[in-house]
Amino acid sequence: METLLEVTDVDNTTTTITNNEMINVNELIYIRDKIENMSKYNQINILGILKNYPEITLNENNYGIHINLSDVKRNVITALLDYIKYVYEQENELLSIEQQKEDYKNVYFVKDNKDNSKVVV
Repeated sequence: METLLEVTDVDNTTTTITNNEMINVNELIYIRDKIENMSKYNQINILGILKNYPEITLNENNYGIHINLSDVKRNVITALLDYIKYVYEQENELLSIEQQKEDYKNVYFVKDNKDNSKVVV
């Protein structure tokens, strides 16, 4: 079986989702949890992905938009997993860059690290 997504979360739990026509409940729970924890911007992008599939019914009420994931086909699940993977990789890259920025800031711009010697011209 081909692995569609393998993610290790912050708490070091690894989730692996394979390319199997049967969609299991754990996959759906994983997708639901990830989407619910995304920023509003990313949730709107998920909605945009789902709107590309006319067979998906979107139910809207005062609390938001609800989708019955148990009725969707594998290709939709794959599209959602691809986007979740993209967001996860993007967040990791941004965290890495922010950490690197903080390291540079601490090394080069901390008051105690300044070179106190005077330059004579």
